[in-house]
Amino acid sequence: MTEPVTDEQRCAIRSLALAEPHAATAGPARRYLVIEHSGAWGRDAVIENDLDDKLTAALKHLCDQHAVKALMMRRPGRVADRAHASGRTVFAATVTPHRALVKLSLDDPDDLLHLEWDSFDSGDLLALHTSAVTLGEPVALVCAHAKRDRCCAIGGRPIAADLGRELPGLVWECSHLGGHRFSPTALMLPLGAVYARLDGGTAREMYDAARNSEVIPHLLRGLSRYERPLQAADIAIRTMHSLSGIDAVTCTEEYVDCDTTGVVARTSTGRMFRCGVETHRLDPARPESCGKSDAHPLSHTVTSIEELSHRPG
Repeated sequence: MTEPVTDEQRCAIRSLALAEPHAATAGPARRYLVIEHSGAWGRDAVIENDLDDKLTAALKHLCDQHAVKALMMRRPGRVADRAHASGRTVFAATVTPHRALVKLSLDDPDDLLHLEWDSFDSGDLLALHTSAVTLGEPVALVCAHAKRDRCCAIGGRPIAADLGRELPGLVWECSHLGGHRFSPTALMLPLGAVYARLDGGTAREMYDAARNSEVIPHLLRGLSRYERPLQAADIAIRTMHSLSGIDAVTCTEEYVDCDTTGVVARTSTGRMFRCGVETHRLDPARPESCGKSDAHPLSHTVTSIEELSHRPG
């Protein structure tokens, strides 16, 4: 377990007091497998749980082989309410180049090893398993991983419980999303949109936006389809031009020069911008997670934006 800390020492409280920017802090991932497991989660929930060790090791190998980010999830609410009568729900998603979200119903954890894993590579997620069905609604995954960080439990669980009562079956507690200090944090699938510092009102806004294939730029940690410098450029252009559609901005890396990344951002209306993004460490030091020593986390800041009148060569 994490070391006990006072409320004033909690990483999310200190991060907020320092006005630490949350933009461009989402963990990059383009493919997800999210597995219902109401049992115990260790610090690394995918391999530290009460499932068979050989199963979890094989599952991790398959995820690594197919570039899939695995998460554990459970139904929000009290522990006593989380057990499900039979089987387990699994969500599989791709966020780019084509967005897709399917729901699987598995009878046995070993079934995870016998999925058609090549379906992640082909993009045909319905071929993963005979139970796979396309999900017509987005899924909200709220980090509530207490073994990784106290802030995630304190902030995430009430958000998941409240939103889950409004949207049963579409809101789940999930394992580590990173960025404990931006808790409550959540992932929307299949958009791959990761959010920071939610409350009851903004969590519902986040979900309603996802239903319309939109994001809320000022709450975004980033779109997981991008590396972090591109997340910074994407959020900057969205904010500057009030663009909320998930496909309203497309970012590509143009160059990397020491600590500066050049990003070309194209809008769906045909405008193009070159953004300079600087990567630097923040002062003063602060804990990146509860109970850890103070550190200087990386930050990615857009320092220049130039509108282009022609397509860059």
